[in-house]
Amino acid sequence: MLEIPEWVVKEMHAHVAREYPDEATGAVLMARGPAPGHWKYRVVPMRNGARDPRQNYSWSRGQTMALFRDMDRTDSGLLVIYHSHPETMPEPSVVDQESAWFLGAHYVIFSLAGGKDDLWYQSYLCHAPGDLQREEVILL
Repeated sequence: MLEIPEWVVKEMHAHVAREYPDEATGAVLMARGPAPGHWKYRVVPMRNGARDPRQNYSWSRGQTMALFRDMDRTDSGLLVIYHSHPETMPEPSVVDQESAWFLGAHYVIFSLAGGKDDLWYQSYLCHAPGDLQREEVILL
């Protein structure tokens, strides 16, 4: 189950809507807040480096390394990897499943098939490389 603030979902959705009709991609980082039990979230839009950004998404090695350096610098963890499907349902494609290798990360897919203003998404937890299991999303 993914528990995430509603504002984070809205910020991810705003990013994927801006990139429409291309697939958008990014990450959500989470770090401990100033008080026990409090968390800080940060949406990090990434550049889609796929050859055909209307059909796929990918991160360059440089972008990925910069994200991991940022995580180390800010003592953050990777909570979500998100991307959009401009014309299809929010179900992982074969390529999406093959690309899922961040164990324990939540993979959120936004569908823009109903239009870029339609907030339609689904989350999947990565249990093992290539193994994405649909999960419930609880908005905080």
